[in-house]
Amino acid sequence: KILLPSVLKEIKDYTVYHFSNEEKFMESYGYTGVSIHKTAHDSFIKEVEFQSGKLLDSDVLSGEKFYGFIVNWILNHIAKADRVWAKFVETRL
Repeated sequence: KILLPSVLKEIKDYTVYHFSNEEKFMESYGYTGVSIHKTAHDSFIKEVEFQSGKLLDSDVLSGEKFYGFIVNWILNHIAKADRVWAKFVETRL
């Protein structure tokens, strides 16, 4: 449990870094949906912060809920929103 706060911070820091680079990439290709995509990213980060804060003082069920949220969000985000902007970028190459 001592390592959990540092692991959660590293995950959050990397997520912010990744999303920032992804948004810059989209902007560099003139993707018009970048603001909507950024809103989804910001919402994800807020929810991760909220759930990870509860996770430190909670039980296994909270951990499973947190894990489920992350897995579902990432899979749906990549399968839907990321595919849309990837197709847009393909048309610009």
